[in-house]
Amino acid sequence: MRIGLVGRGKWGRKIQKKIMELGHSVKIVKKEENLIKGISNCNIVFIATPDETHYKILRKIAILDKRIFCEKPISRKLKDLKIITNFKKNKLYISDISNFYPNINFKRKNLFLRTKFESNKKNYSRKRYDFLYRFAFHDLGYIYKKLGPVKFKKIKIIESKKNLAFTLVEKKMIFEFFYDTSSKKKIYSLNGISFYNNKDILKKMIKNFINKKVDFKANTSKVIYVSKLINKVKKEIKKSRN
Repeated sequence: MRIGLVGRGKWGRKIQKKIMELGHSVKIVKKEENLIKGISNCNIVFIATPDETHYKILRKIAILDKRIFCEKPISRKLKDLKIITNFKKNKLYISDISNFYPNINFKRKNLFLRTKFESNKKNYSRKRYDFLYRFAFHDLGYIYKKLGPVKFKKIKIIESKKNLAFTLVEKKMIFEFFYDTSSKKKIYSLNGISFYNNKDILKKMIKNFINKKVDFKANTSKVIYVSKLINKVKKEIKKSRN
């Protein structure tokens, strides 16, 4: 199967490697090129460009009758989610590795913890929003997978200079989130149980997508839910700075 890949940065190269390990050829298409022409002879297209380009690219290629895998998020603007309706049934899938995480049961109080070290320094307010789309997107997706569209009655932002921490309060459960990229320890866990294991969940997700073994409808519902919830958290972050 011939697969087109738009974007070949750090994450794009990871996706390319997994696709080739699965025995498929990959055609690299630069986003500056004529996308329609570049992917015309590809069966499937993967989009792995920076967040802010996803919506623009999807608008260009929605007219094509091809299966599209796009890295999350579609856009950081809720109004852009309507692009989903431009695609035919079972043609657009947004990256969802949380669907392949190990099964960990929730408790009355739950903690999602993710820490790692990154040397690059960004504007802090910008970085907090990056945390939401890079890390929280998956964790909120995991909650949706296990509990469905939970309605949280309270969102609390915990102030800090180096990380992002917030709490979501549901009727019976509390979910705490802590993300830090200035830590020397690499941790990703829920309630002390690590999400890291020997299973290659990225490769598994890509394989399932290529083989049409993913639930497109559930994926769409999850993306809309998570995007709206992230937007609510963003609003609370803005309030906390005032």
